Amino acid sequence: MNLADHVAELCLKLYDSFGKNGKPIKGEEWTQLAGVVMEIDNKFTVVSLATGTKCIGVNSMCPKGTILNDSHAEVLARRAFLRFIYEEMKEVKNGGHSEVFKWKSPKFDLRKNLKFHLYTSQVPCGDASIIPMEEVEELLPLSKRQKIDVYRTGAKPLCFGSKQDSKKSGADYHVRGAVRTKPGRGNPTVSLSCSDKIARWIYVGIQGALLSHLIEGDLKLSTVVIGAGGPFNHDIIKHSLIGRSGVERNLPKILQSNLVFCDSPFKIIRGKPAPTSIIWSNVLNKPLDVSSRGRRLGTTTKSVDKGVVMVAKIEFLKQFLSLCSENWGKVTYREIKESAKNYQLWCRDFKKRMGIWSQKPEFENFSV
Repeated sequence: MNLADHVAELCLKLYDSFGKNGKPIKGEEWTQLAGVVMEIDNKFTVVSLATGTKCIGVNSMCPKGTILNDSHAEVLARRAFLRFIYEEMKEVKNGGHSEVFKWKSPKFDLRKNLKFHLYTSQVPCGDASIIPMEEVEELLPLSKRQKIDVYRTGAKPLCFGSKQDSKKSGADYHVRGAVRTKPGRGNPTVSLSCSDKIARWIYVGIQGALLSHLIEGDLKLSTVVIGAGGPFNHDIIKHSLIGRSGVERNLPKILQSNLVFCDSPFKIIRGKPAPTSIIWSNVLNKPLDVSSRGRRLGTTTKSVDKGVVMVAKIEFLKQFLSLCSENWGKVTYREIKESAKNYQLWCRDFKKRMGIWSQKPEFENFSV
């Protein structure tokens, strides 16, 4: 079995082992699946898995870091991966063994022969999904041949960007290379598309600003595996995730699996996206979370504090502070991010290369 199919199969089998809670209603709903698979000396382990296609609007965002803004599968899988990383660090700090890290004062050092593979059951939303449709058979009469067209993405270019969709018919409907926000009904979202976010992870690492304080080096993706069943064009996807930023180091491979996700939209003729997300992290004694609208499913106005999922920003801040040897005091989440100097330098370089980016600093001024 090739690498792409092996990575996909591990994620699909783990998903199948979960119960029905949080999964789409069979025949009526669909979702997207994503996960991170860790490889050490040819041993593969799924360390995070998530489903989801939803995003909350800007009016529903919370300045306390307790609600997930973006619940697309790739984003949740990456956040669940980060939760796994925090747990591995705790193990090392408490004198235990980790396959990922060893302590090298004053930071955690990555072990050798370590690879991370990102799997997603379909092409990431945004720029990477603007793929030409297949032309009809050449045997058809000219009058019946379809015009060349591209698959549509609901993600919209940033309103203050120079690249905007023309919305002309056919292949000219979308502009390529634009940084886009995820689609949402009614109240618009400010979360960037998964194409844009994955491009950033490839350029600066998937560890984020907080973990960059603790880790020596970056956490890099070795492979991006995309599932079968939907449109796929290697050159377009590679340019979207890698070419737009011009990244030249530690380039991941872009691969397609032959396996189709059982709850994919390509398997349902008429269906709607499931409103829930599953979030699983390979953490001992930690059950999977099921979320809806950025909170744990079933959260009521009286149980808001119990509705925070394990990958919310406030939870990451708690995890970070518990691992720090220095006393940060009453510092905000935003202040810790901005003080990661080297990471922020890479981020600024990346955003400059992309030409435009969005920020939400007013939603990160919370502390523990």
